Amino acid sequence: MIHIAGFSPLINYLRQYDSIYPGIEKWWEKRVIPDMASGIKVIYRFDRDVEVQALGVVDLKQGKLCHLSLVHAVRGTGLGKSILSLAIRELRHYGHNKIWCHGPENIVQYFTKWSNMKPVATLGTFGRDAVRDVMLVLPIG
Repeated sequence: MIHIAGFSPLINYLRQYDSIYPGIEKWWEKRVIPDMASGIKVIYRFDRDVEVQALGVVDLKQGKLCHLSLVHAVRGTGLGKSILSLAIRELRHYGHNKIWCHGPENIVQYFTKWSNMKPVATLGTFGRDAVRDVMLVLPIG
């Protein structure tokens, strides 16, 4: 059983992203927690002491990277790449040959180190600043 109270440090961590993802707390409570309970979503959480340092959320049914974030102190350490590696390994296990995600255009720069990652569509607007949203697909097969 998943205990929502055990996720309060994650809720506090996610609140810092509300400016770029309005309603992220509601998304966590309404979409992530129920999907984790049913085995559809998995999370990768990295803590230092009692503070959340990084978080990844993957949808095993859709083959989607739903969320990936790291605090500034751990960026550039390889932790984000480690989360992606774990996600890719699990998605392969579930029979996926690609991982996809979407977000603001500037997300592309974070994935350029992965070969064959390319935006394939413009999806509309995202966040309060209404920046263009892109979909990225990475073959993992």
